[in-house]
Amino acid sequence: MIMNSNAHMTLRALPCGATATVESFTGPADVVRRIRDFGIVRGSIVKMIGKAPLNDPVAIEVEHNVISLRNCEADYILIKKIDQ
Repeated sequence: MIMNSNAHMTLRALPCGATATVESFTGPADVVRRIRDFGIVRGSIVKMIGKAPLNDPVAIEVEHNVISLRNCEADYILIKKIDQ
């Protein structure tokens, strides 16, 4: 699947080593609140650090912190990839 680099996508779809800006959130309010409690807010710059062998969970860097998220949580985070 070819994706326009300016199109919104979920955090889970971000390739390892790539960087993106958090655009918005979807999903239940309690899950979104938990994500925000980790410091992942609109406008944050996130970098995909790695993915587990079965791609779940994923590790991201936000504000010099490494955070692990389950795919179901990463799917609630809409991002815009930053071209490097």
